Amino acid sequence: MSGDYTKFSYKRHKRYASVLQQQGRPSLDSDWNEAFAILRQRIGAQAIDSFGPFGISQLTNKNAFKIGVLPGPDLSIAPGRVYVDGLEVELFKDEAATYLNQPFYPPTVVPPLPTTGDAVVYLDVWEREVTAIEDPDLLDAALGGVDTTTRLQTVWQVKVKSMAGAKCGVTVGDPPSAGRLTTSAIAPPAPDDPCILPPASGYRGLENRLYRVEVHTPGPIGTAKFKWSRDNGSIVSAVRGIQVAGTQTTLTVDKIGRDQFLRFDVGDWVTVTDDYREFAGEAGDMALVTGTDDLNNLIVLDRALPVGRPFGTNAADLASRHTRVQKWDQTAAVNVVDADGLITVQAAVDIEEGIHLVFDADPVGGAFRIGDYWAFWARTATAQVEALTKAPPRGIIHHYEQLAAATGFPAPKVTDCRPRDMCCCAYVVDVDDDIQEAIDKLPSVGGAICQIGRASCRERV
Repeated sequence: MSGDYTKFSYKRHKRYASVLQQQGRPSLDSDWNEAFAILRQRIGAQAIDSFGPFGISQLTNKNAFKIGVLPGPDLSIAPGRVYVDGLEVELFKDEAATYLNQPFYPPTVVPPLPTTGDAVVYLDVWEREVTAIEDPDLLDAALGGVDTTTRLQTVWQVKVKSMAGAKCGVTVGDPPSAGRLTTSAIAPPAPDDPCILPPASGYRGLENRLYRVEVHTPGPIGTAKFKWSRDNGSIVSAVRGIQVAGTQTTLTVDKIGRDQFLRFDVGDWVTVTDDYREFAGEAGDMALVTGTDDLNNLIVLDRALPVGRPFGTNAADLASRHTRVQKWDQTAAVNVVDADGLITVQAAVDIEEGIHLVFDADPVGGAFRIGDYWAFWARTATAQVEALTKAPPRGIIHHYEQLAAATGFPAPKVTDCRPRDMCCCAYVVDVDDDIQEAIDKLPSVGGAICQIGRASCRERV
């Protein structure tokens, strides 16, 4: 899900190295979050500079994420720690994971292995925002259910894709999103009556906001569809019960809202989803709120759910899958929405209060992906919104790395495609240097020689 923030202030091109707190000043969540964003960028950059795009320590866990064959059929995944594009990815020994039994790939979601032919095996890694809805341990009972902070979690899945003649060194995973967004605050049209003063230009909302624009239906411009929120999609409640009666669904939730404004109300569009849908890369089910019962914490929806993947059959399933309902702010009164409350991604869209969106694709004709999202602030004091200019999505950013090639299913032969020569470099030589001299100086255990101009240490001389 997503948290309740004032803004995202980290800008890499400013080259800030730290955040320094001043005495007697207000404390902002954006300052705290920027401090950790600076640190995460520094750690990630150092990992990439040290290991390249994919890193394995040959001294501590050289077999990390090595793929093997198990009866069933199934694939074994060796425990250990690797780095993918600077992100630390770890499988703990006590998790005893296999392809069909992964921490972030539920058994009912993971696709079956091929029955014939060849396939590539690869890692898909991304970062997921976790709130107290997904992890109730984030709540402290002493606070009476008030949530405080959220977390970023590194999620990984070992995936298998059929490919004739599978071998090492092929391209794996999906292409990055082509979605781009430009934001601005525009002046309203002049009134027809010359005696009426026009409203002020720019953002005309009465509240400071962090807007979130999120893709629900993938595809190119004209096909993709999105939803938006004034509060970064942070109005969410855990679902404890689902009862379907005819064409309506009644959700029993933890709470209807925080107050009379930050709550679920009749006329709101919502998404009902859970961890299984999220880990399957699905967007969840959209529905319209037609009734609420604050006394019994009930939300009535205009359709029978689920439309897609089942949510489970009892309260234990709903709790274990962290089933939740999330509020969005688009309405038919302000936006052109379809039967699911979604807005078509077009070249130009006005959402509310003078906020203007322009969508582009890079490359032209490319597709937007499920879960693509952008966040931008709007401020009443200056009537401004944060200016994004053909910005790529803030998330979800997937990172891929091939692990193996498997040929001859259902009893495949597995070829290890992980880089075997990760270092760091014991010696770096130029093209004209004496390589044998450097080889003679290598330690008896570990170490490698890297040549200047190579892409990373994975290519040894």
